[in-house]
Amino acid sequence: MRRFALFFLFLFLFLNTALALDFNAAGDSEVAAFRCYTIEKELFVSNPESSDIVVSFSIGGDAVDFIRLSDLSLELGPGETKAFKIFYKVPCDAEEGVYNLDIYFDGSDSQKVLSQKINVFTPDSLFVSVEPTSQNINPCGVASYTIRIENPTNINESYSLKLDDFVGEYDVEDSFELNGYENKTLELKIAPKDCKKSGEFSFNLIASTIKTNLTKKIPLFLNISSFGIPEIAKGVDRIRTDFDEKSASIKIRNLGKKDVNYDVIIDGLSWVAAPKNLFVKAGSEAPLDLLLKPDKSVKEGEYNFEIKLAVPESSVAYSKNFTVVLKPFSLIERKPLLIFVPLVILLLLGLGTVGIIFFVKSKAFEVLKQEVAKKRAERDALLQKKKDKLSKEKRERLERREALKRRKLETENKLLELRKKKKEEKLRKKEEKLKKKEEKRKRKALLKEQKRKERLEKIAAKERARRALKAEITNKIKAQFKLIPKDKIYSGDSKKGFAFGWILFIIIALLLVLFLKSFGLLVLLVFIVVSVWFEFRKAFHFVRRWKFLEKGSALPISTGWKLGVYSFTVVALKNVKRFSLTVRKFSSKLDKLKCFGCFAVSSNVEGAVKLSDVRFRVLRRWFEKHNISPDDFKLLKRAKDGWQRLKIGFIKADKRFFYFSVDKLGVGEFALAGKPLPKIQKKRFNIFWIALIGIVALFLLQPSFSTDGIPTQVWQKDTLHSISLGRYFHDPDLDSLKFSADETENIDISFDGDVALLNPSPGWTGVEYTRFHATDPAGETASSNNVKLVVKDSLPFDGNLRWVNLIALALLLFLVVLVLFEKKI
Repeated sequence: MRRFALFFLFLFLFLNTALALDFNAAGDSEVAAFRCYTIEKELFVSNPESSDIVVSFSIGGDAVDFIRLSDLSLELGPGETKAFKIFYKVPCDAEEGVYNLDIYFDGSDSQKVLSQKINVFTPDSLFVSVEPTSQNINPCGVASYTIRIENPTNINESYSLKLDDFVGEYDVEDSFELNGYENKTLELKIAPKDCKKSGEFSFNLIASTIKTNLTKKIPLFLNISSFGIPEIAKGVDRIRTDFDEKSASIKIRNLGKKDVNYDVIIDGLSWVAAPKNLFVKAGSEAPLDLLLKPDKSVKEGEYNFEIKLAVPESSVAYSKNFTVVLKPFSLIERKPLLIFVPLVILLLLGLGTVGIIFFVKSKAFEVLKQEVAKKRAERDALLQKKKDKLSKEKRERLERREALKRRKLETENKLLELRKKKKEEKLRKKEEKLKKKEEKRKRKALLKEQKRKERLEKIAAKERARRALKAEITNKIKAQFKLIPKDKIYSGDSKKGFAFGWILFIIIALLLVLFLKSFGLLVLLVFIVVSVWFEFRKAFHFVRRWKFLEKGSALPISTGWKLGVYSFTVVALKNVKRFSLTVRKFSSKLDKLKCFGCFAVSSNVEGAVKLSDVRFRVLRRWFEKHNISPDDFKLLKRAKDGWQRLKIGFIKADKRFFYFSVDKLGVGEFALAGKPLPKIQKKRFNIFWIALIGIVALFLLQPSFSTDGIPTQVWQKDTLHSISLGRYFHDPDLDSLKFSADETENIDISFDGDVALLNPSPGWTGVEYTRFHATDPAGETASSNNVKLVVKDSLPFDGNLRWVNLIALALLLFLVVLVLFEKKI
């Protein structure tokens, strides 16, 4: 029976356990919460059973006060999962730290607990920024700072602002509220109380929150310049005067670093005047002169007034109060020396007299008197002894001195006589030399005059023969032809130009392309040459344009040319619009005349103007060089059948130029020329032949080897270079030499007889050094200098400078031929 009872008991317990309903709960074990802030989390409950279940919730622990649940119970169906919210609302006065929370889940047959640790922090609800943090102002100025306050949390917060460590006035909204994630911008204005303060000041902007009790300090800086701050009469605030018109001067110092012109204002007294302005340099003083002129109605006493110094640039005024003591000056105040000096003198005399009287009547005076008499007697005895001793020595010394003077005088007399004789001899020789020189000069001048007369006689004879021949030929021609007078027309042709300048330019351009291998430099060269040509053309081409010329108007014009036509006057013969006048220089040759220069005058409207008072400037040395007289100087105009002579007048002459003028001139081509007189032709050696001989000698006389040893060797990479060592080594016995060289890292050196073959490594460029050695059959060795071997990427003309020399020589020969050819033409 007992067995059945135990069996049924175990079966009952087993059935109860099998029929109990279970559930699952899940949530965070740690939660971070902020003061004054509410957060929410979700907890999950699931029913793994096959029947419905109701789960209720409760909480416990030290965080119960700020925890709230969205639901106190949930009903879950089979296999259903539901969530409910838990709110963590931490009060603002809660302390930071870790709080424990137990969440109880109660089912119908079971209970579960979820433990959480809640970490409470203070949220950073204060973000402050200031721009700028440093400001510079003048005295009494206002500094402005922009403050930005931001609430980075989602709670409402109250804020307060204030300044510390600042002596002055400021204006800013000191308290306000911000909603969550809201910001606000404020303007902080600061002004110092004392306008005389200057320098750098630092202070802190303190921003605080009310709820979260946060505080932040932002350092700000204010630099107040010392511009215009004056120091008015340092240590002086009282002025003494009487009823007469007086002036008083006070010192004004400018403490700033810039000069200021102050506006001076006097307030308080109408009979005190001052200049309206006072200029004071930076860091220096200047006197301010006050004029004190009280009326007769003003009574004695003390009067207050104020001096204001205003700075116009900053509109700031600085002031100081002064007191004027108005009463008549006493005699002592007006003439203090007249009273005090006699009194001091009388007092000193009285004291001195009393002191002398007392001293004479005292015993000390008697003792002093006896001591003085005793010392005087001893001194007289000593002086007598010295006198007797010195008298004897003095006589001997005077005798020796007289003898020395006599000997010295005799020596000086002898020296003077000797110098006199030498001087006379020198003058005599100089006179003879000058006489011979004068005779030689006279003979030379006489010989020169004789040669000059003979030369002039020869010239005159040749001229007479030439004229006779000319007359004979003229008579023959007159019999056959009708002649035009020579002074009216001259024949001639324009000088044929030769394009050797362009040929020279093309040759130089090709050489630059070959040498520099850069067409960019060639383009730059062409640009420079064209620019220079246009600038150079201005010296030969003058153009002047007018929109309108009125009939009868006369316009003086200067061409700016140093030689030839340098000025003229344009006279309008009729009204003309858009008129242009061109004067250009050109070259031409004249038969039997030497041309100084040619010019052409042209215009776009024919017969519109004429040129008057045309002036020319001609070099004096041109007349001397070609032996032309200014009287034979001519102005020629090109006609259909030759050159026609025009009338030209001589103006003046100076050290360098002759000046000529023409009354009027039209358009056309003109030439300035002169007829040279016959002169003896001196044989001259052509300068081009001298240059040619010099360059040929330069090429031919170049030494075949360097006297300082083997020179630096330069060649292109990936090429074989050779050196003939026979030019640098010589054996006196004429034995054959065997050559060797020091090894190098990147150049292979081999020998073929007396020729060294240098082969660099493929693609290598750089510098190496080596020495060459020569050994004779006897074993004696000679070494060269340390030879520098340079391998480069590329060399102009393949490193062979001989081609450059040959091209230069050919170019010079070409120029010489061109010049000689031009002379013949």
